Amino acid sequence: MNLPKNEVAWDLAENTDKLPGESGREFSRRLSELSGGAFSPAAFRRILSRLGKKKRGESAYARKAKPKKGRISDPGGKVVRDERQNDMVWSYDGSANITNLAEALAFSKVDLDVWEVDRHVFNTWTTTTADTQKWNVQVKVWFKRRADHGIDWVAAIDEVSSTMKRRSPKAHHGSGTGVICTADFHLGAYIDDLIRSDAFNIGVLVDYLSSTADIINSKGYSEVHAIMLGDFIESFTGLNHQNSWKGLGKGMFGMNAVILCSEILSEFLAKINNLKAVYLVSGNHDRVTSDKDGDQKGEVGTMLHYLLSKSLTVEVKYHHMIITEVIDGIAYVMTHGHLPFSKKDPSKILFDYGKQGVYNVLLQGHTHARQTKKTTRSRQMTWNDRIVVHTDEVDYRVLTAPPMFTGNFFSESLGYSSSAGFLEIQNNG
Repeated sequence: MNLPKNEVAWDLAENTDKLPGESGREFSRRLSELSGGAFSPAAFRRILSRLGKKKRGESAYARKAKPKKGRISDPGGKVVRDERQNDMVWSYDGSANITNLAEALAFSKVDLDVWEVDRHVFNTWTTTTADTQKWNVQVKVWFKRRADHGIDWVAAIDEVSSTMKRRSPKAHHGSGTGVICTADFHLGAYIDDLIRSDAFNIGVLVDYLSSTADIINSKGYSEVHAIMLGDFIESFTGLNHQNSWKGLGKGMFGMNAVILCSEILSEFLAKINNLKAVYLVSGNHDRVTSDKDGDQKGEVGTMLHYLLSKSLTVEVKYHHMIITEVIDGIAYVMTHGHLPFSKKDPSKILFDYGKQGVYNVLLQGHTHARQTKKTTRSRQMTWNDRIVVHTDEVDYRVLTAPPMFTGNFFSESLGYSSSAGFLEIQNNG
């Protein structure tokens, strides 16, 4: 089995301690994250397996790669720093004692509050003479300017929340419990020239949400639960995809998009009569970095949770990945649908996150398509030499919520398009 021909991965595996209770797979995933995605979890599993310990001893390869007594480790060398407005490349060619990315960043003295690592390459080798061994290193790091550079998040959010109106949903006489599920709002997107996707902008989104509130209020529920399945904004950085910025309204990125989104959603939720609670999960568009590795939790969801909790008088629950809540005798399992665990068989997801003994509904968004999956359990009975299949029990249902956002060039080029909509669910007994 071929192992990565780069001692950086070996050094990282050797010098990183496992956490208490951490499994081998979890440890490998964490090592991959620490490497900035340069090496996959599978690569680290192979390294750890070859070391035969999960943290014992030291491999011959790692011993050979590290600087030893008698080796020349000259901090000199050639440093090149090419800085532009939004990106920078830093490289080093010499014999400084640099063995991993963290040490390279420390050596570079690059301000990581301003720049974030996009990718890097790393090569080391030794040259041996009769008396000494010389340590050689070549490293090149590409940086992107942080989208949030210069923003005082605490001050910005405090300023917004201090001026927010405190909104209380109206109480009306009604009966029954209703669950409303919305997804994929993509606030900030501006679409006007596609063939299969309807025009979309902030005004269109506000109209969709207002119509949704009117429809729910017409049903006369005594209690309403609002579920929102992420992708609240189109892009925080303007660079979720290569040309995302082309489909954004003017100024509709960064904190501007988050603040406006909180105001629009707060106003929408306050219009719903007898609103009991709100549930939020993050989507893949809710990250505050250009690539998914920089923000895997979708921190826009965290900001919206804080702002909506300040502006609404009802309970607002949030988790970046998944929420399970029993409402009117049904266990609702809520997730956006973009994370790897969402690709598992639904029964496995519900075994891990659902509630046993009650009917489960798995709610997802992400695909911008209406889908319903109903699973049945059957038993076979033989009667007069005929096999008859009887439906024994319906265990759960999987629903993919339609989007509020109808699509952009990226989604239409992949063959996806949809009309806007929402799900309304109630327990029919």
